[in-house]
Amino acid sequence: MTDVSDWDMPHEKYAVLVGENEKLYGFCLINTESSEIPAKVKFQVKILIENNKFLDHDSFVDCASLFYIDKTKVDGFYKNGKLRFLGPLYKDDLEQVLTYGKSETNVILTKKQKLFFS
Repeated sequence: MTDVSDWDMPHEKYAVLVGENEKLYGFCLINTESSEIPAKVKFQVKILIENNKFLDHDSFVDCASLFYIDKTKVDGFYKNGKLRFLGPLYKDDLEQVLTYGKSETNVILTKKQKLFFS
């Protein structure tokens, strides 16, 4: 779980690292509310503050959207203090995020994108 407030986002966001390859990290964003897009609704994992103490309120991990960021850029953000590690996502929540992300019924993500969910 990371704070991505300085990653060219319009406002502070939290993200979950879901996987990586040789050059890129793959992240899913955490949102205050579930998506209203019908195709995405079933791929929103609700995460509770009682299990994830770094949250300010119950939230949703959007497993239908995957963001890639170059590893050297992420490492630079971390070294410069623009990226903070907030803590691990509750084990059961992380398992659900990974399952939803690579699900065969997740038609929003491509097969290549699903490989990031490791």
